[in-house]
Amino acid sequence: MWAEPKWDGYRTVAPVDPAGVTLWSRQGKELSRIFPELCAAVRAQVPPGVVLDGEALIWHGDRQDFEALQRRLVTSRADLPALVGELPASFAAFDVLAIAGRTSGVCRSRGAGSCSRNWPRTGPLR
Repeated sequence: MWAEPKWDGYRTVAPVDPAGVTLWSRQGKELSRIFPELCAAVRAQVPPGVVLDGEALIWHGDRQDFEALQRRLVTSRADLPALVGELPASFAAFDVLAIAGRTSGVCRSRGAGSCSRNWPRTGPLR
C-alpha cells in the first residue's frame, strides 16, 4: 500500500505563463517574493500553461522545518536574499491542475502520488 507523506509547509499553487511564475497561497496571498528560488526552479523546469499544486517546504537534513519556513514570511526585503541562501526552499508538487492552459483531471483521477512519484527527490522541485 502506498501512502502520501504529510507535508509541513505552505500549500502553494504555481501557475506558469510566458512571463514567469507566480506563487499563491491557499488564502490568495502572493508568495513569489518570499520564495524566489521556487519561482526560478519552476520556470526552468515547467512549460508555460501548466499550473502546479503543491507545498513550499524548507528541509533541515531529512526533516521539514516549519519554523524556518515561517521566518521567510516575516523577513524584511533587505534581509530576504541572505535567508534564501541560508534556508533554501523546496516545492513538493503533488498535482497538475492545468496543462496548456486547460484544466487537467489526470493526476486526481490516478491519485496525487502517480504524478509526483518519478520527480527528483533533491533540489528545489521534489
